[in-house]
Amino acid sequence: MKKGQVTIFVIIAILVIAGIIVLALAMNNKKEVGDQFKMNSNNIKAYIDSCIKETSIDGTFFIAIQGGYYKKPENSKNYLFFYIPYYWYKNKEAVPELKVLESELSSYIDDNLPGCINNLEIFKDSGYTFDLKNPSSSVKINEKNIDIEINYPIVITKGSSSIKLEQFQYSFDSDLKKAYDYSKLIIEEQKKTPNSVPLSYIISLANEKGFNFEKIYIEDDDVIYTLVFDDNKDNENKFSYAFVSDYNWKNGVNKTL
Repeated sequence: MKKGQVTIFVIIAILVIAGIIVLALAMNNKKEVGDQFKMNSNNIKAYIDSCIKETSIDGTFFIAIQGGYYKKPENSKNYLFFYIPYYWYKNKEAVPELKVLESELSSYIDDNLPGCINNLEIFKDSGYTFDLKNPSSSVKINEKNIDIEINYPIVITKGSSSIKLEQFQYSFDSDLKKAYDYSKLIIEEQKKTPNSVPLSYIISLANEKGFNFEKIYIEDDDVIYTLVFDDNKDNENKFSYAFVSDYNWKNGVNKTL
Protein backbone atom coordinates (compact mmCIF):
# COMPACT_ATOMS: atom_id res chain seq x y z
CA MET A 1 0.00 0.00 0.00
CA LYS A 2 1.33 3.36 -0.98
CA LYS A 3 2.04 6.02 1.60
CA GLY A 4 -0.61 8.35 0.12
CA GLN A 5 -3.28 5.69 0.47
CA VAL A 6 -2.39 5.14 4.15
CA THR A 7 -2.68 8.87 4.79
CA ILE A 8 -6.15 8.94 3.21
CA PHE A 9 -7.31 6.04 5.38
CA VAL A 10 -5.98 7.77 8.50
CA ILE A 11 -7.76 10.99 7.62
CA ILE A 12 -11.00 9.10 6.99
CA ALA A 13 -10.67 7.29 10.32
CA ILE A 14 -10.07 10.59 12.12
CA LEU A 15 -13.11 12.16 10.46
CA VAL A 16 -15.28 9.17 11.36
CA ILE A 17 -14.14 9.28 14.99
CA ALA A 18 -14.63 13.05 15.12
CA GLY A 19 -18.11 12.65 13.66
CA ILE A 20 -18.98 10.05 16.26
CA ILE A 21 -17.74 12.33 19.04
CA VAL A 22 -19.69 15.34 17.70
CA LEU A 23 -22.84 13.24 17.33
CA ALA A 24 -22.45 11.86 20.85
CA LEU A 25 -21.96 15.36 22.27
CA ALA A 26 -24.97 16.66 20.36
CA MET A 27 -27.14 13.79 21.56
CA ASN A 28 -25.94 14.26 25.12
CA ASN A 29 -26.58 18.00 24.94
CA LYS A 30 -30.04 17.38 23.50
CA LYS A 31 -30.74 14.92 26.32
CA GLU A 32 -29.59 17.47 28.93
CA VAL A 33 -31.79 20.15 27.37
CA GLY A 34 -34.71 17.72 27.27
CA ASP A 35 -34.14 16.68 30.89
CA GLN A 36 -33.95 20.33 31.97
CA PHE A 37 -37.15 21.15 30.09
CA LYS A 38 -38.92 18.17 31.64
CA MET A 39 -37.75 19.16 35.13
CA ASN A 40 -38.92 22.76 34.65
CA SER A 41 -42.21 21.51 33.22
CA ASN A 42 -42.70 19.48 36.37
CA ASN A 43 -42.17 22.66 38.40
CA ILE A 44 -44.83 24.40 36.32
CA LYS A 45 -47.24 21.50 36.87
CA ALA A 46 -46.55 21.63 40.61
CA TYR A 47 -47.47 25.33 40.55
CA ILE A 48 -50.72 24.55 38.72
CA ASP A 49 -51.49 21.78 41.23
CA SER A 50 -50.99 24.22 44.12
CA CYS A 51 -53.48 26.62 42.52
CA ILE A 52 -55.98 23.80 42.09
CA LYS A 53 -55.63 22.94 45.77
CA GLU A 54 -56.00 26.54 46.91
CA THR A 55 -58.99 27.24 44.67
CA SER A 56 -60.76 24.00 45.60
CA ILE A 57 -60.44 24.60 49.34
CA ASP A 58 -61.42 28.27 49.07
CA GLY A 59 -64.40 27.25 46.97
CA THR A 60 -65.53 24.75 49.59
CA PHE A 61 -65.37 27.43 52.29
CA PHE A 62 -67.32 29.83 50.12
CA ILE A 63 -70.16 27.57 49.02
CA ALA A 64 -70.51 26.20 52.56
CA ILE A 65 -71.17 29.62 54.10
CA GLN A 66 -73.71 30.17 51.32
CA GLY A 67 -75.53 26.91 52.01
CA GLY A 68 -74.03 25.10 49.02
CA TYR A 69 -74.20 27.92 46.49
CA TYR A 70 -71.52 29.86 44.61
CA LYS A 71 -73.76 32.24 42.70
CA LYS A 72 -76.52 34.10 44.55
CA PRO A 73 -79.37 31.68 45.34
CA GLU A 74 -82.75 32.76 44.00
CA ASN A 75 -84.31 32.74 47.46
CA SER A 76 -81.73 33.94 49.95
CA LYS A 77 -80.89 36.41 52.71
CA ASN A 78 -78.10 38.96 52.34
CA TYR A 79 -76.09 38.82 55.56
CA LEU A 80 -72.54 40.10 56.09
CA PHE A 81 -71.86 40.20 52.32
CA PHE A 82 -72.99 36.59 51.83
CA TYR A 83 -76.20 35.31 50.27
CA ILE A 84 -77.49 32.60 52.56
CA PRO A 85 -80.27 30.43 51.12
CA TYR A 86 -83.59 29.59 52.74
CA TYR A 87 -83.82 25.90 53.55
CA TRP A 88 -87.21 26.39 55.20
CA TYR A 89 -89.54 28.91 53.58
CA LYS A 90 -93.28 29.42 54.05
CA ASN A 91 -93.52 26.07 55.82
CA LYS A 92 -91.85 24.22 52.96
CA GLU A 93 -88.47 22.55 52.57
CA ALA A 94 -86.07 24.24 50.15
CA VAL A 95 -82.88 22.21 50.58
CA PRO A 96 -80.98 21.82 47.29
CA GLU A 97 -79.97 18.42 45.97
CA LEU A 98 -76.37 17.35 46.52
CA LYS A 99 -75.68 17.59 42.78
CA VAL A 100 -76.39 21.32 43.04
CA LEU A 101 -73.52 21.69 45.52
CA GLU A 102 -71.24 19.74 43.20
CA SER A 103 -72.20 21.93 40.26
CA GLU A 104 -71.76 25.14 42.27
CA LEU A 105 -68.29 24.14 43.50
CA SER A 106 -67.36 23.19 39.96
CA SER A 107 -68.45 26.64 38.72
CA TYR A 108 -66.41 28.32 41.47
CA ILE A 109 -63.29 26.40 40.42
CA ASP A 110 -63.79 27.10 36.71
CA ASP A 111 -64.25 30.83 37.36
CA ASN A 112 -61.49 31.35 39.91
CA LEU A 113 -58.69 28.94 38.93
CA PRO A 114 -57.48 31.08 35.99
CA GLY A 115 -57.03 34.02 38.36
CA CYS A 116 -54.66 31.98 40.52
CA ILE A 117 -52.80 30.60 37.49
CA ASN A 118 -52.52 34.16 36.08
CA ASN A 119 -51.48 32.87 32.64
CA LEU A 120 -48.35 31.42 34.31
CA GLU A 121 -46.76 34.89 34.20
CA ILE A 122 -44.38 33.86 36.98
CA PHE A 123 -42.53 31.58 34.52
CA LYS A 124 -42.44 33.80 31.42
CA ASP A 125 -39.18 35.53 32.36
CA SER A 126 -37.55 32.11 32.00
CA GLY A 127 -38.29 32.05 28.27
CA TYR A 128 -41.44 29.95 28.32
CA THR A 129 -44.60 30.61 26.35
CA PHE A 130 -47.98 29.16 27.20
CA ASP A 131 -51.24 28.44 25.48
CA LEU A 132 -54.02 28.04 28.06
CA LYS A 133 -57.64 27.11 27.41
CA ASN A 134 -60.51 27.46 29.86
CA PRO A 135 -60.71 24.87 32.66
CA SER A 136 -63.70 22.56 32.98
CA SER A 137 -64.03 20.74 36.29
CA SER A 138 -66.09 17.87 37.64
CA VAL A 139 -66.75 17.57 41.38
CA LYS A 140 -67.82 14.58 43.45
CA ILE A 141 -68.73 15.22 47.11
CA ASN A 142 -68.26 12.00 49.07
CA GLU A 143 -68.91 11.08 52.69
CA LYS A 144 -65.41 12.00 53.89
CA ASN A 145 -63.73 13.76 51.00
CA ILE A 146 -64.17 15.69 47.78
CA ASP A 147 -62.78 14.45 44.45
CA ILE A 148 -62.07 16.96 41.71
CA GLU A 149 -61.14 16.28 38.10
CA ILE A 150 -60.23 19.16 35.80
CA ASN A 151 -59.79 19.27 32.05
CA TYR A 152 -57.40 22.21 31.55
CA PRO A 153 -55.44 22.11 28.26
CA ILE A 154 -52.10 23.91 28.65
CA VAL A 155 -49.27 23.82 26.10
CA ILE A 156 -45.82 24.73 27.46
CA THR A 157 -43.19 25.77 24.93
CA LYS A 158 -39.56 26.80 25.11
CA GLY A 159 -37.47 26.91 21.97
CA SER A 160 -38.16 23.77 19.97
CA SER A 161 -39.44 21.83 22.99
CA SER A 162 -43.08 21.67 24.02
CA ILE A 163 -45.33 19.62 26.24
CA LYS A 164 -49.11 19.52 26.73
CA LEU A 165 -50.78 19.18 30.12
CA GLU A 166 -54.49 18.52 30.17
CA GLN A 167 -55.91 16.32 32.93
CA PHE A 168 -55.56 17.28 36.60
CA GLN A 169 -56.92 15.64 39.73
CA TYR A 170 -57.17 16.70 43.35
CA SER A 171 -58.80 15.04 46.35
CA PHE A 172 -59.00 16.31 49.92
CA ASP A 173 -60.73 15.43 53.18
CA SER A 174 -63.89 17.41 53.87
CA ASP A 175 -66.96 17.32 56.10
CA LEU A 176 -69.06 19.16 53.52
CA LYS A 177 -71.25 16.10 52.90
CA LYS A 178 -71.82 15.72 56.64
CA ALA A 179 -72.80 19.38 56.96
CA TYR A 180 -75.25 18.97 54.11
CA ASP A 181 -76.73 15.79 55.61
CA TYR A 182 -77.07 17.34 59.09
CA SER A 183 -78.82 20.40 57.67
CA LYS A 184 -81.31 18.09 55.96
CA LEU A 185 -81.93 16.30 59.26
CA ILE A 186 -82.61 19.64 60.94
CA ILE A 187 -85.12 20.57 58.25
CA GLU A 188 -86.79 17.16 58.58
CA GLU A 189 -87.20 17.92 62.28
CA GLN A 190 -88.43 21.39 61.38
CA LYS A 191 -91.33 19.82 59.47
CA LYS A 192 -92.70 18.45 62.75
CA THR A 193 -92.92 21.94 64.26
CA PRO A 194 -93.15 24.31 61.26
CA ASN A 195 -93.21 27.54 63.23
CA SER A 196 -90.76 26.75 66.03
CA VAL A 197 -86.98 26.70 66.38
CA PRO A 198 -86.01 23.02 66.97
CA LEU A 199 -83.24 24.01 69.35
CA SER A 200 -83.24 20.92 71.56
CA TYR A 201 -82.96 18.69 68.50
CA ILE A 202 -80.04 20.71 67.07
CA ILE A 203 -78.24 20.61 70.43
CA SER A 204 -78.67 16.84 70.62
CA LEU A 205 -77.54 16.37 67.01
CA ALA A 206 -74.48 18.59 67.50
CA ASN A 207 -73.44 16.67 70.61
CA GLU A 208 -73.93 13.33 68.88
CA LYS A 209 -72.15 14.23 65.61
CA GLY A 210 -69.40 16.44 67.03
CA PHE A 211 -69.99 19.85 65.49
CA ASN A 212 -70.78 23.29 66.89
CA PHE A 213 -73.60 25.55 65.80
CA GLU A 214 -74.84 29.12 66.02
CA LYS A 215 -78.27 30.63 65.51
CA ILE A 216 -78.91 34.27 64.73
CA TYR A 217 -82.32 35.89 64.91
CA ILE A 218 -82.71 38.51 62.19
CA GLU A 219 -85.50 40.61 60.74
CA ASP A 220 -88.67 39.23 59.15
CA ASP A 221 -88.88 36.37 61.65
CA ASP A 222 -85.89 34.65 60.05
CA VAL A 223 -83.20 32.60 61.77
CA ILE A 224 -79.76 31.88 60.33
CA TYR A 225 -78.38 28.51 61.40
CA THR A 226 -74.64 27.93 61.09
CA LEU A 227 -73.06 24.50 61.53
CA VAL A 228 -69.38 24.90 62.44
CA PHE A 229 -66.82 22.19 61.63
CA ASP A 230 -63.33 22.41 63.10
CA ASP A 231 -61.30 19.23 63.56
CA ASN A 232 -58.26 21.11 64.98
CA LYS A 233 -55.97 19.29 62.54
CA ASP A 234 -55.62 21.49 59.49
CA ASN A 235 -57.24 24.39 57.71
CA GLU A 236 -58.56 22.24 54.88
CA ASN A 237 -61.40 20.82 56.98
CA LYS A 238 -62.57 23.96 58.80
CA PHE A 239 -65.66 25.72 57.55
CA SER A 240 -69.12 26.96 58.48
CA TYR A 241 -72.27 25.79 56.73
CA ALA A 242 -75.17 28.25 56.87
CA PHE A 243 -78.84 28.29 55.90
CA VAL A 244 -81.97 30.28 56.83
CA SER A 245 -85.34 29.23 58.19
CA ASP A 246 -88.36 31.47 57.75
CA TYR A 247 -91.01 31.68 60.48
CA ASN A 248 -94.25 33.54 61.05
CA TRP A 249 -94.20 34.82 64.61
CA LYS A 250 -97.01 37.17 65.40
CA ASN A 251 -96.33 40.19 67.60
CA GLY A 252 -92.63 39.41 67.58
CA VAL A 253 -93.05 36.34 69.79
CA ASN A 254 -90.94 33.37 68.71
CA LYS A 255 -91.19 29.78 69.71
CA THR A 256 -88.21 27.67 70.63
CA LEU A 257 -88.38 23.95 71.25
